[in-house]
Amino acid sequence: MTSLVESKRFDNVLTCAIVISSIILALDNPLRNPTSLMTRTLQALNMTFALIFIVEFIMKVLAHGLHKYFQEMWNILDFAAVIASVMDMMNVTGGSALRLIRLLRVLRPLRMINRRPELKLVVEALLLSVPSVVNVAVVCAIFILVFAIFGVTFLKGTFYECATSDLTVEQADMITHPKSLDEMSNMEQSWLLAPGCGIASSLDANSIPSSKEMCICMNATWQPTIPHNFDNIWSAFSLLFEISTTEGWVD
Repeated sequence: MTSLVESKRFDNVLTCAIVISSIILALDNPLRNPTSLMTRTLQALNMTFALIFIVEFIMKVLAHGLHKYFQEMWNILDFAAVIASVMDMMNVTGGSALRLIRLLRVLRPLRMINRRPELKLVVEALLLSVPSVVNVAVVCAIFILVFAIFGVTFLKGTFYECATSDLTVEQADMITHPKSLDEMSNMEQSWLLAPGCGIASSLDANSIPSSKEMCICMNATWQPTIPHNFDNIWSAFSLLFEISTTEGWVD
């Protein structure tokens, strides 16, 4: 049994089975008519390859023993795929935990890694590089955080507009370029005395109301021009991270 399991022909047959079963898995479509010929054919092939993988598992356990089989990480991956195949054959349904186990069928293509030493070497190298990648990510996050602090300091509250279509040209100009009370005309001062606007009494002659205060006094809505802003550290950090990924630049 051991010589058969470790033979090159046995390995090649299983490699072909993994490739074909992965193609079948990719062709599967839950929206397809369950009674169609294509669906029934894929189900029959899926059952066939599930049986092949179950037989492979049994043969390897008989050849190497259960303890030795589970000592290798890649065999654990194979076993998870076998369990998913068994549950798929039994048509097990239930809660989210059972559905998650059935989703382990997607691990079938990864079994190819266990068949090719070159692929295993690449994957192991990637896993060994994860700590270094984490260090680089921490350095990048620190740089983004520094610029996020600058953004909050100098750009907080700037990406806003007065949203209304009822403003006159003079009112829009006043919101864009506020003036002190001494520089306002009688008509401009009357805007600050409108119902719902109580800033006139809190301003002295040299005080300049903000654009937001002027907008609210004119019964308009002060709202952000874009979903992103520098109003707080988290929003600033998210904005700078999105810019670094060039997300949405083509829109």
